[in-house]
Amino acid sequence: MMTQLEQNKAIALRFAKEGWGTNSNWQKIWDEVVATDIIWHHCALLAPLQGIEAAKKFNGSLFFGFPDMQQSIETMIAEDTGVAMRHTLTGTHAGSFLGIPPTGKQVTGTGVRFFRIAAGKIIETWYEINLLGFMQQIGLK
Repeated sequence: MMTQLEQNKAIALRFAKEGWGTNSNWQKIWDEVVATDIIWHHCALLAPLQGIEAAKKFNGSLFFGFPDMQQSIETMIAEDTGVAMRHTLTGTHAGSFLGIPPTGKQVTGTGVRFFRIAAGKIIETWYEINLLGFMQQIGLK
């Protein structure tokens, strides 16, 4: 039988791998592991998103910009109701991203995500990535 920490890590890892936006069934996975009233903090947003549908829409827009984006999970740590994850991303800017037309340029960056999990669902998440580095790699000054 898994401990609560092991269960929380498994939920976060499932979200990160199976719920990754380039997977065809990512939205179905979200329905299974994300609370409908999730609070979604993202470094590209001035205020957190409220609810799973708003988070899905925003997430889909990010992957539209980088449809081949791959993620390599480097570290994962869990304590109490939280799971922290550090990862490396690589992809091609092949679609509109945060209003920026596609450039076809390759990008690589690192990021961290923190999940808060309760009753088997992700109820809040914070995401930070070197967004400035991504913007510079696609040619913005």
